[in-house]
Amino acid sequence: MEATVNATLLRFWRISRWHLKRIANGMNWQRTTAAGLLMLWAGLMGVIDLPLQRETRQIAERISGDIAHDPVGPGAVPHAPDDLTGDFVASLPAFDRCTEQLRSLNLLAEKSGVMIASAHYRYEPMPGLPITRVTVGMDVRGNEKQQRRFLQMMLNAFANLAISRLAYSKGAEESDKGALRQRLDIHMYFRANAKAST
Repeated sequence: MEATVNATLLRFWRISRWHLKRIANGMNWQRTTAAGLLMLWAGLMGVIDLPLQRETRQIAERISGDIAHDPVGPGAVPHAPDDLTGDFVASLPAFDRCTEQLRSLNLLAEKSGVMIASAHYRYEPMPGLPITRVTVGMDVRGNEKQQRRFLQMMLNAFANLAISRLAYSKGAEESDKGALRQRLDIHMYFRANAKAST
């Protein structure tokens, strides 16, 4: 009995091997590559894609179940997304404090030991918001430690300030030896003043 099973398996193996050799001998390298890629694709589909499809279906069923349990009726309160724009605008200082904050910026520069060689200001209203953005472009000079201290003090002092550009270069002149030149562009945001009704 055992010999019959072994003989049958051996015969099956020889026939399968003969068919595989025949197929392999009839194929050139392009067909072999195509067959290999096809088998790789089928393997990847079975190993990666099918489990992902199953997981996606489970997630979709869970979500649809959650939606079905949400109250939808005449007594249900609709959930509106929170609009935090009003809170943000209220947290900004009034535009009246702009001059005061710019003076404080100069005082911080003096305290940290840097020199503001030049500064350019531009006032821009933010479209659709009651906010005025003050863009300040500065050329700041000082050593690395002073520059770092100035940036840190400035960011800690003004919650309404954002740095939009920061570029360093070494001083080229003999008097600037060891000093850095910093090109600094900042934005300061202020709550726009309410227009007086006339």
